[in-house]
Amino acid sequence: MRSFIHIFAVVIFVSLAGCQAQSTKYSSPTKGVSDPAEYGSLELENGMRVLLVSDSALTKAYGSMSVRAGYFQDPDSIPGLAHLYEHMLSKGTQKYPDPAEYKQFLADHGGRSNASTSALRTNYYFQVAGTSFEEALARFAWQFIQPLIPQSLVYKERHAVEAEFRMKFHDAYRRKREVWRTAFAPEHPYRKFSTGNLSTLVDKPEISLSQALRDFGHDYYCAPRMALVMAAPLPLEQLKVMADKYFSAVPSMCGKTLAQTVAPYVEVPDGKLINIQTLRKRSRITLSFVVPDNLRIRRAMIGDYISWLVEGHNPKGLEQHLKDKGWIKGLSVSQPVLDDQHRFFNLTLRFTARGWKQQAEALQITWQYLDVIKQQVSATHFNDTFASLRHAEFNQDARHKSSAEIRELADQVLFYPVSEALVINQIPGNYDAQSMQIWLNALTPANTLLIREHPALPVGQLEPYYQTRFGVQHPFMLSAPKSVETDFSLPDLPRYFAEHSEPPEELKTGCRQLATAFESCVLPTQERDSRYASINLYLDTDIQSTERFVLNPLYLRRLKHRLTPMIAEADSAGLDVELAETQRGWRISISGYSGDRVALYRDILAMVSSPALDDSAVSLTLESYRSQLSQRKHQRLRTQTLQILNTELGLDIPTHDALRYLENFSEKRYQAFVQGYFKRARLTATYFGHVSEQEKVSLDSLFATFSGNIEIALRSQSHRWDGTTTMGLHRISLEGPDNAVRLMILPDTGKIEEHAITELVGAMMTAPFFHQLRTEEQLGYSVSAKAYSKFGYPYLGYYVQSVDTEPEQLMARVILFNQWFITYLDSLTASQFNTVKHSLADSLQQTYTNADSEADARRAHLRYGWAENHLKQLQQQILLMSLDEFRAHVSSLLSKPLIGVLAKGATAQDQ
Repeated sequence: MRSFIHIFAVVIFVSLAGCQAQSTKYSSPTKGVSDPAEYGSLELENGMRVLLVSDSALTKAYGSMSVRAGYFQDPDSIPGLAHLYEHMLSKGTQKYPDPAEYKQFLADHGGRSNASTSALRTNYYFQVAGTSFEEALARFAWQFIQPLIPQSLVYKERHAVEAEFRMKFHDAYRRKREVWRTAFAPEHPYRKFSTGNLSTLVDKPEISLSQALRDFGHDYYCAPRMALVMAAPLPLEQLKVMADKYFSAVPSMCGKTLAQTVAPYVEVPDGKLINIQTLRKRSRITLSFVVPDNLRIRRAMIGDYISWLVEGHNPKGLEQHLKDKGWIKGLSVSQPVLDDQHRFFNLTLRFTARGWKQQAEALQITWQYLDVIKQQVSATHFNDTFASLRHAEFNQDARHKSSAEIRELADQVLFYPVSEALVINQIPGNYDAQSMQIWLNALTPANTLLIREHPALPVGQLEPYYQTRFGVQHPFMLSAPKSVETDFSLPDLPRYFAEHSEPPEELKTGCRQLATAFESCVLPTQERDSRYASINLYLDTDIQSTERFVLNPLYLRRLKHRLTPMIAEADSAGLDVELAETQRGWRISISGYSGDRVALYRDILAMVSSPALDDSAVSLTLESYRSQLSQRKHQRLRTQTLQILNTELGLDIPTHDALRYLENFSEKRYQAFVQGYFKRARLTATYFGHVSEQEKVSLDSLFATFSGNIEIALRSQSHRWDGTTTMGLHRISLEGPDNAVRLMILPDTGKIEEHAITELVGAMMTAPFFHQLRTEEQLGYSVSAKAYSKFGYPYLGYYVQSVDTEPEQLMARVILFNQWFITYLDSLTASQFNTVKHSLADSLQQTYTNADSEADARRAHLRYGWAENHLKQLQQQILLMSLDEFRAHVSSLLSKPLIGVLAKGATAQDQ
């Protein structure tokens, strides 16, 4: 990154040898009442801010660095440079020069890494077994001290950026964003093309791409513009010593200052309309406002407060009003960052076909609701309600931090005071009337940019990167709507909201038959101070016809349509409701830290017992289901090949068969299918976590009564797939420019011994497969090999997506890799193998760190007929395996034929 002189290099090595600079400002940030971690913060002498997270329950350790440099810092002549720099940073350092060493070390110790580039910052993170944290941290730190940015890999890695660009070429959001940029001032950095591709990442007459990367690091990567978060099962003082030891040598001087923010618009949009011609069926209008953003606004959570008033559950709110008219499927609000002084406030309406004809009136009604907010928002009652909900959620959260949360914390520390890193954007401070008024002043017609998305709109321009057709109307003229009478009011505390209760006595684990067709099961749980509970209700049927694959998703779509207001109200109360399709029926899940779950289940089951819809909803749900199926061809290739794989394995039916069935769809046959749900079925309830005996008795009574709808009770059985398939290699041509292979190797049985083998092989394959096929050979951006499980059956899975390599060649390369892997094991030492085994065992334990992930795992164990101590058995199988046994098992496993999907790309005509 920098041209270091000899003296400076000596200083670096001396500092890492033990003469670290002293840090300052060692303090503890404010945290939630139930948060199990301890926190400390400090600032190193070089100016780097550090947040320390000590949590003895973690089996993984995490490191994350956010750097105040993103694509806004790209030179105008090289779009995507910040993104390419992100890719190159881990490709070797002065102390660890091997470009594969970092990822291989992490993989060998149960870890992984990733990074992302946005407008204002770039984030890097890793996770690793807790016992290997310090060694991983040392490697991570050197990426910011002295990365090599090897020229030999720069020109290879730009192909990875190109592959990433192409992979998301049809992504609706990215296409929309690039058109959106055209509305802003030419000198505003939001206009920049952020991803980069082969046409932008090239040598320039004045500078090579390799030198431009080194200059970029020198100019923008320095300690005062960095924020580090370290989370591990270690004491705070030990983490502090590590931070000093490994990161004090990060250079403290940047070559360039950050540019001052310029005005977003040359002139206010004043109702300017951008029409975007979409590839998929899509009918949306977004009202976009540029609103101010500063620390006071963040502390007061003004944008989040207004978002809650707009999209939170409210029977007398905007969304419900427009849904009652049959005009919208739903609405959403987002607040992405624009620059360091502004955010967007985007309100998106998702129209029905009927509502698309009523755009003018829908927009008029939307403005009326925004006016209601402006008039009533200062009433402390509404702010107090919002604050109560946020404080309850914040203080009840007893989760141990995940990798995603650690990455978010690094951003928080970068942009806000470290002492507030845990609370800012989470709980609102005191009501700030002045900041509120300034913010609301931005919600005016003059400050409105309108974006319409639809396949058939007037267009006349072409966006250069994603080739999206769009047009601009200024000012936007629709026929003047008549005055509309509405009865709007702002939301109150939701019905299902409840303060948390004291921990109940632990329920006895196990299953009990409480009715002919109903079984109640209490799942085991690790001891932890958490009020989290998850209650699930399964309905399993014996409907095995092709109709099940087509009609069950429609049945659940219609059921969810009826439940949507209830789900939204539960969400506002802090309860997560999930309605999911299973192999033989459905599952309804209610999870969270508090709330009236009995009342919620009572209301849900009343809807399930009487799932009738009006004619408009019947038509809407059928049309949206058809649309979803027909749009599968536009999904990412990774998703398409997975769906095809499941079809060939007999776990789904082809999309064209489902669409053909729906061409002759009969509501009468559909109703017969729904009624058949309860002819031969079984109901199973699972309870996990903070559930009282009284609550369980009430719910069991409710469920037992509901099971009376079942005519004939099915016997209890395992829902695990047995791995039986006649599938070989399925070759198929798909729209799009890329080729791909999705391959698998199935063990002979799904027994725990083979599960252990598969997990070990997957853990050891991941890093070298990625390095060989992507980093060295640049076969494609999306490259992976790892252990998976499909309905409880373990297997090895491979995926490679490439723009120019034929599917047969990709499969041949996978076979060659498997041969290399067998040879590689011959050189593996017993010590290295033990390290991998223990790291994997620790990694598997991570599933039980948090209550929500443990609940999911325990449910799966029950459904697949596994023992309560399945995880412990799996860990023991892994730890007791000898290297010789492993080599023999791997040789046998990898000699099995590959099965799967070979997809040949056939570029579709640009639409």
